[in-house]
Parts: sequence; structure tokens; C-alpha cells
Amino acid sequence: MTLFWSKRNFVSFIGMFFSVLVFKANASDTLSFQLQAGANFARQNCKLVDVKTIGNTVSPITGANVGIRVERVFGRDFYLNSGVIFDMKGYSDDTTGLDLRLYYLTLPVHLGYRYTLTDDARFFTDLGPYVSYGIHDNHNAFDNKIYKKADFGLGFRFGLELIKHWSVALGADFGLLNIGKQEVKVPDMSKKGEYQFYNNAHLHNFCLATCLLYRF
Repeated sequence: MTLFWSKRNFVSFIGMFFSVLVFKANASDTLSFQLQAGANFARQNCKLVDVKTIGNTVSPITGANVGIRVERVFGRDFYLNSGVIFDMKGYSDDTTGLDLRLYYLTLPVHLGYRYTLTDDARFFTDLGPYVSYGIHDNHNAFDNKIYKKADFGLGFRFGLELIKHWSVALGADFGLLNIGKQEVKVPDMSKKGEYQFYNNAHLHNFCLATCLLYRF
């Protein structure tokens, strides 16, 4: 599967999507915004040379997720939630000592359901696809075309909304797009200035995320 947009196309898509979400809804629908801040626990599912899996040497790496979300409530309990999230993905390689941090702008589009527990507490869960565009990394993996900038996958969240404004959530994103190039050049941290080369790499992002949200 190939995503062929540029940064300009990605930003244009975000603008058009939010215009439709915010301005093209029924008058009876409820619109709100949320500020989000939290932590990601990311790793990559890596398969190299079609038969060699390095998953046993890859450990999670911790980063941040921050952004703004917009939510449109349909009826009483169902809602559509989206936003623009700045988040980190990547991995830590126990063998080479490499910590790879990939920073993305992510647009999730989740359909959700909210269940009232008490007057001040509501449980919610949502799921749906996301698209991401890589904007920076700590080893020039994007600029050197080691990694594809575009990513696509599925995500879900569940959490608890308290006192109408505050929410805590836990979720996960599963990357479906192979973000590795045909030949992957990975810095060998045990040999400064040298690289390891892998052909036919299959690299997929995965992360768990926890966050605190404020609705306004």
C-alpha cells in the first residue's frame, strides 16, 4: 500500500477534513474541542530480508503526544472524534544501541460511544483509522529516505471522562503501512560512522499511548 502525498497535500487534507467536520454538521449535533497531552510507548515490528526477524532485540521507547482534538456528538451517545496530534514513534535496538525517534503529525478519525456511569463520570471508547506524516527524526532517517514519511494504520482508545471537562485515556495504534524503503541503512552504534544494510525490510509502527484531555 502506498501513500503518495507531500507535506503540502497532507496539510491541505487536514484543512478540508476539519472544514467538513466543523461546518457541515446538523444543527442538533454538539461540537467541542479537547487539548491533549500524554506519553507514547512505541516500538516497531521489524522483519528484515524476508526471513530474519529482529523483534527480540527491539525494545519500546518513550516519547510524548500533544495536540488538539475536535469532537462531534451524533444523537445522545455516539460521536466522531478527530484531531491533529504531534507524537513520537520509533524503537530502541538492544543489539546496536540505536534509539530511533520518529516524530509525526497524526490525524486520527475515530467513531466512538460514550456510556454514562454517574452524573460526573462517563466511560468512552472509540476506534478508527489514522494517517501520519513524518516531520523530523533524530538520525535523518526521513531526509536520507531510509524511512517513508507517510504512515497509515488503525487505532483505538478507551477512557473515563470526569466532571465534564477532564478525561483520561489509554489507546494503541497499529501501523499497517510498511514504512521501510527497499534497502534500509541503519546506523551501527557499536561502530561509529558505519552502517548496517538490510534489503526488503518490513517495518511497521506500533505504540501504546496514555493521555490527559481537557474539553472546552
